[in-house]
Amino acid sequence: MAKLSRNQWIALIITVLVMINVALIFTMILNTKRLRDEYKVSKTWHCKKDVKEFIRNELNLTNDQFAFFETERQRHFSEKKPVQAQMDTLRNLIRAEVFKPVPDTMLIKHMADSIGLLQANLELMVVLHFNHLTQQLNPEQKVAFEKLLKKQQHRERRNKGEHKHTPNRPQNELKE
Repeated sequence: MAKLSRNQWIALIITVLVMINVALIFTMILNTKRLRDEYKVSKTWHCKKDVKEFIRNELNLTNDQFAFFETERQRHFSEKKPVQAQMDTLRNLIRAEVFKPVPDTMLIKHMADSIGLLQANLELMVVLHFNHLTQQLNPEQKVAFEKLLKKQQHRERRNKGEHKHTPNRPQNELKE
């Protein structure tokens, strides 16, 4: 085999680089399509009907269980609304106080403590709601329901970014 000249080497290297670029672009296009499809699937969780049907199918609920779940869901959300409204009112009052020339820090602290108590009450309501739902499930359904709740909790944490560290801050600053 004859030696390749300098121009032939350059042409060979350019050809290889072009082929690598084409392969990378092709991979990016396929990956983008896959991510777009995953986004469409995750977006369906926002549609109440799809969530209800998903839970019904995932837990293999009977018609009576499904009706009970729906009634409980409506009751639970109607009980949560006034508490959430109180929290929103307190947050608005805090916001208004913060922008005063001389904010009343004791009042802010008191309102923040009140929000914390309301949030704790909401958490208790959620726990009792799920406990009430599990009383209607058989053992296999309880296992499936627990897995479903763990996945949802992980998804919520991931969406809030709680699982990530802050890369732009020094580690000693994170400890404070």
